[in-house]
Amino acid sequence: MILDGKLVSNKIKEELKDYIQENNLEYGIAVIQVGDDPASNVYIKNKKKVAEYLNVNFNHFKFDLDITDDIVIRKIESLNKDKKINGIIVQLPLPDHLNVDKIINAIDETKDIDGLTIKNCGNLFSNNPGIISCTPYGIIKLLEYYNINLEGKNAVIVGRSKLVGKPLIELLLRKNATVTVCHSKTKHLKDYTKKADLLICAVGCKHLITKNMVKRGSIIVDVGINKVDNNNPNVSISASNKNNNSVTLTANTNPSSTPSGYKYQWYRNDSIIKGATSKTYKATYTGTYKVKVTTGVGYSKTSSGYSFTVVSMACPGFIPTTANGTW
Repeated sequence: MILDGKLVSNKIKEELKDYIQENNLEYGIAVIQVGDDPASNVYIKNKKKVAEYLNVNFNHFKFDLDITDDIVIRKIESLNKDKKINGIIVQLPLPDHLNVDKIINAIDETKDIDGLTIKNCGNLFSNNPGIISCTPYGIIKLLEYYNINLEGKNAVIVGRSKLVGKPLIELLLRKNATVTVCHSKTKHLKDYTKKADLLICAVGCKHLITKNMVKRGSIIVDVGINKVDNNNPNVSISASNKNNNSVTLTANTNPSSTPSGYKYQWYRNDSIIKGATSKTYKATYTGTYKVKVTTGVGYSKTSSGYSFTVVSMACPGFIPTTANGTW
């Protein structure tokens, strides 16, 4: 069964639109962005689209990367006083030189759409009324729509952000789930995800979770958004010079080169072959071979009894694995 997030989202939006129209309400929201992060651009575009559908006034304030805390905070204070603005979002992430906590807590807690101010976070973990971050709240609403009972279930969250991972801990505990949180420093991630009855991946890292990391029958919710570079090369493996003693494996990329070049690492039966860091490798033992490249799209091929797998570079702290010859 597929949990159709779009279906549930559309139903909620229809209800909101009807409510706003029937009660002749006027709402306005403001989104503050610093820089030009690709994922942030996607999020903001989606927010604007929803606001327009609901007939909500959408205001987007975009600042250059070299902006200071004071200028951003002054803008927030102005929006706090603006009676036409009912909600404020500071689009994360912010550049490293900015004080995120100081900026977020400048937002009036009654206009804090993301629920990230100290007061709203405190209300959440104290089980008091307040604004709850929309993504984790949406996940709960999705599970409720499909009547999924979380009581006693082993829930694993991959990601510990203030916006998603941390609020989810409290919301899942309220449903009497047993909650485990994994992150970039977690060792042997598969050991945790494989035991999950409910697996929620909330990180911006494509290809992090593979099918051999998930047990059959588990519930999976993926809330990460990644911008895919269409210029990434395709990768394949060819075999040549085959005889009774060896076969030469070659990693082929299309395009054949990039400005930064490619790096290769060959594996046999999921173990690193020391010193095998060239485009070609002469295999002298039977087994399953794969090559890891720093850029590229996963590709698998089987020939002459050898299984060849190419994977793209995983995020720091996580080692790519294979299942049935596929990434």
